[in-house]
Amino acid sequence: MLPKNHNMKILQVCGGPSWGGIEMQTVNISLELKNAGHRVVIFCSANSHIAQKSLESGIEFQTGLFNTKKSLRASYGRAKIILKSFNPDIIHVQRSHDLSVIVAALRITGNKTPLVFTRRMESRLKKKSLVHRWIYNRVDKAWGVSSFVRDNFLATSPMKSEKVGVMNNGIDLTVFDPAKFDKAEMRLKYSLPADALIIGMTGRISPMKGHADFIRSAAELSKDMKKNLHFVMAGGASVGEEAFATEIYKLASALLSKDSYTFIEQQSNLAGLLSALDLYVFPSHRESFGNVLLEAMAMQLPIIAVNAGGVNDMISCGKNAICVDPQQPKAIYKAMKILIENPEYASEIAFAAFARAQCFSRKSFLENLLKEYKTVIGNTL
Repeated sequence: MLPKNHNMKILQVCGGPSWGGIEMQTVNISLELKNAGHRVVIFCSANSHIAQKSLESGIEFQTGLFNTKKSLRASYGRAKIILKSFNPDIIHVQRSHDLSVIVAALRITGNKTPLVFTRRMESRLKKKSLVHRWIYNRVDKAWGVSSFVRDNFLATSPMKSEKVGVMNNGIDLTVFDPAKFDKAEMRLKYSLPADALIIGMTGRISPMKGHADFIRSAAELSKDMKKNLHFVMAGGASVGEEAFATEIYKLASALLSKDSYTFIEQQSNLAGLLSALDLYVFPSHRESFGNVLLEAMAMQLPIIAVNAGGVNDMISCGKNAICVDPQQPKAIYKAMKILIENPEYASEIAFAAFARAQCFSRKSFLENLLKEYKTVIGNTL
């Protein structure tokens, strides 16, 4: 094992030009590790969002990883140079596509640096060929972000079960703290009605996120209940899916009255917006984990969640959330009605959700990650 206070040199690997959950997690983890006293370098693609965010955050980074689709040889060459010059204590690959580059550089040069990997998304492709065995057998330790992702990873890759664990994401509970916000002030800030019962969902507008189900359930609830209801969808269009977002905007316009709903663009910090809500819906069809659900739980909101994918690591149906099946807007409508008509039950759900969220602090996540790093390094010495 390494000495307890040993400062590590950590190479974080995440290529590609896009900016999504994986890239965001890579930057956040790298910044937290840096702030904890470790030296971190991100190996990424040139002119990428992650390179820009690294620059803005003061994180060291090196480019040359899949700058173009046909740059495997160039990426491998850059990896060899970075491994030799930086000489990391451990390498953490955040995206499966990048494993081939790092493993090739390590194997061909005989480099024994410990290699770990996080699987953040479900995969429907089986990767068990000889080439994939050559790649994954070099991984010393891997984690799925949820039990669901771990099970999927084991089913679709040649990884051995004893080398794959679960490491749930964490959130900053000092930020997502309902005691820090005044609901009336937040409603004023986001131009939301002060006297309405506000039901919301968060997440970029994408086919799998369930916006259409939310809108249809909202329309049904509005017809059925003689209450002042308002519906909030926060997140904005996903990159490359602007046409789908337009269809969602049209659907809301067709099914809901003009003054009964609000679309809000992506926010860097959702805590304030969540504090303005009375009820939270998580209609995503199949989520690998669901950070936004965890954030709503931490803000002590009554929760309605689709019972699929990685959310089961967070929710207990009937205790800290009402569960519904995917793509069932009528079930969402019925669950919303139950919580509205039973405020005491809604409060119980909200308090249980808040209590469960305390198990997913970002501080605990970082401590666990560092412990795992040191264990892997110690086991390979």
